Amino acid sequence: MTSKETPKYEVGQFLQGLVPHPMGMVKVQGKVVEENGDRWVKDENGFTYPLAVMEGIKRIQN
Repeated sequence: MTSKETPKYEVGQFLQGLVPHPMGMVKVQGKVVEENGDRWVKDENGFTYPLAVMEGIKRIQN
């Protein structure tokens, strides 16, 4: 397969990656959640970040 589609991460997986922020790229880590049909990463403080904009995503072993 040569599709450039975003890999499908499962709800409940722990991920770490970078998200764009006005001050530069910010490293976040959290659990994949699904809201309104989209996948997000929810961090330990309850903030959610759209998985689609994350770069350098790595799975975290838990």
